Amino acid sequence: MKRSGLIALVLFLAAPLALDAAEPKSAKEPGEVTFTCPAKFQKQGQNTQLILEEKGGETHSIYWSSGDEWTSLPVKLKEGEEYTFTLTEAAKGEFPEIIRVERDGKTLYDRTVCEVHQVPMKYTKVPVSYGIVAGAPGDPPWDVMQKQFPHWREIVYGGCVIGPNSPKDEYIYVCPECKTSVAKWKSAQK
Repeated sequence: MKRSGLIALVLFLAAPLALDAAEPKSAKEPGEVTFTCPAKFQKQGQNTQLILEEKGGETHSIYWSSGDEWTSLPVKLKEGEEYTFTLTEAAKGEFPEIIRVERDGKTLYDRTVCEVHQVPMKYTKVPVSYGIVAGAPGDPPWDVMQKQFPHWREIVYGGCVIGPNSPKDEYIYVCPECKTSVAKWKSAQK
């Protein structure tokens, strides 16, 4: 067999292995919906909802903050000003999530990029943990974690109620720089 025929045979036989090594389809971002509208906020008790009204279309209510201290995204929006929002396409009974916020062609928030380290994050399958959440010994305090390495954990907290259809795992974004930073922080605490 000629050398070029042997190379073709090796590539042909290796092709299924390459396909198996590819990222699973479920590891990709869900469908996206993009539209432009003014930001509108609505108080509901102590919580605030971001209300997005598509022109001639649906209205989306997205959890924005709890009280005055904490917001769900690390970006400030001015009420009444127009932004371009990219959301996940939510199935019936689910809530859309914000993927990206832009204004005048500038990206203000992108959930695929770490807001602290400004590096792309990896979309990673992680386990869901149910029950009361208590930090592990040696874990950083919440405020330190949010400011220095917000995307280091490879776990999702699913709340206190678990049912037969509760997911065992989900996909989240994990930042490699956050993981490195938290390891350095933990070493410095010893």
